[in-house]
Amino acid sequence: MKRLIAHRGIIDGNYSGKENRVETIINAMNLGYEVEVDVRLHENELWLGHDAPQEPLSLLLNESDQSAFYLWFHCKDSGSLDFFQRAYSASAQYFWHDKDEFTLTSKGNIWTADLAGCYPERTIVVAKNKSDALSQLETNCFGICSPYVGELHVA
Repeated sequence: MKRLIAHRGIIDGNYSGKENRVETIINAMNLGYEVEVDVRLHENELWLGHDAPQEPLSLLLNESDQSAFYLWFHCKDSGSLDFFQRAYSASAQYFWHDKDEFTLTSKGNIWTADLAGCYPERTIVVAKNKSDALSQLETNCFGICSPYVGELHVA
């Protein structure tokens, strides 16, 4: 079964300022989706946010919470990558990339936006539009990260 990962917590394609927000992320997880979130280091603390800090990551995680197992942390700066390597190296799934065709996550998955369709085992394909996301259902990818996961039905 393919892993379905909500891009920044979005499941219906409607970003409208909801991406990387605690409420949006929790909603996606409650519906059974994994979630890719953007994180950055701000004042020695991890924050959610793609271009700027939005909400502290601590609002999403706490020590008794298992939500980190459903999250894919996209480090947006070297400080957040270093923080994860030191503090969460064993438990969290995190990665950093810039303009690379693909990158390896901390747990050995391949993260790519290449939609060619033939993937090694454990490849997560980022499909930001609905038709690309639907087309990935027919490939051998391990998972799909998309803001349209709510419209993907995997048997």
